Amino acid sequence: MINKLKNIIKDKIKRIAIHILIRLDPRVSPKNMVNTNSNNFIKPDEEDLKLAKIICDSYSHMSKKIKTVDVPYQIGEFWYNIVNDKKKDFYEPIKKGDISSASFVLANFFRTSGIQGLWEGGVIKIKGKDLGFISATLRNYDFWRVVTNQSPNVVNLPRVGNPIGYQINNSIVSIAQFKLHYHSQQVYNLIKDVGEKAVVVEIGGGFGGIIYYLFKMGFKGTYLEFDIPETLILAEYFVKKVFPDKKVLIYNGEKSITSDDINNYDIILMPNYMLKEMPDLSADIVVNTRSFSEMPYVTIEEYMIQIDRICKKYLYHDNANYKSHSDEVPAYEFPIPESFRLLIKVKSLWYGGFDVNNRFVEYLYERKKT
Repeated sequence: MINKLKNIIKDKIKRIAIHILIRLDPRVSPKNMVNTNSNNFIKPDEEDLKLAKIICDSYSHMSKKIKTVDVPYQIGEFWYNIVNDKKKDFYEPIKKGDISSASFVLANFFRTSGIQGLWEGGVIKIKGKDLGFISATLRNYDFWRVVTNQSPNVVNLPRVGNPIGYQINNSIVSIAQFKLHYHSQQVYNLIKDVGEKAVVVEIGGGFGGIIYYLFKMGFKGTYLEFDIPETLILAEYFVKKVFPDKKVLIYNGEKSITSDDINNYDIILMPNYMLKEMPDLSADIVVNTRSFSEMPYVTIEEYMIQIDRICKKYLYHDNANYKSHSDEVPAYEFPIPESFRLLIKVKSLWYGGFDVNNRFVEYLYERKKT
């Protein structure tokens, strides 16, 4: 009881300290928060309706197939609870094939439960102001600016999905965008020596943030994202909207991913169980940020087997290095294939940066030369 009281007091002091520090930062202005009021939804357009039909069909195929796949490819308990408890309202119209309602939630997914678990917030409300969000956003901006020496306009997102954020100069930014752009820059730098038609595989790519930034940097290769069906549909919507001129393959019951598919498409979006259908040694780099640790060990183990089979150059990931709950798998326990050697292990900049309590670590492995 005494320890619990101490923790409550420490938390209160921390919140007050944040409030004071934020108020002392001349960049902070609550009026610069993009209004997060639930009434600020946008109306879907004709393109949204067409995309919603495609996405509902894709989800129908995935939801039927996922029931028959091997255990490692089934959704883990951590994400099962998020999907079925915290995001149920978002998926309801998509499961029913209600095109009108599905188009609405997709057009506003940043402001719905659909973004839960994919878009870091850390909101601490003090007198109705999102000061915690502003503080964390400015902290990540400072880290990102030092590392990249770029203007915030390069992380500005298009208005697809009706995103929220904080305005710096003329750019709308958030905690997550700096991390996503940073990882995209890391991947871009790693594959520059591969050649123009590099192949990037991301496992657990969320709504498609890394895809977006990588192509905006000038990436000319093929990007494949593999994720659970409930998350993949957000990427299907976002990527099709932001890149209308790119050749995008959306899952519709495909049996395999061929070399021709990889050569002929710019972006391929597939459910996680399709990873094992990729050709051998067909990827130059495999990427994962912040989701391996959330998976059951048996799933991580299977992904590592597939990475060993398909990846010919780099494995790059950023994950928790110690547990925050009993179901989490720390990165030092990942069964990294013996065919890869560790090049870099460094404390992650994001969510606390160099704070000793920040548990995330960035890893880069390279396939050993034979």
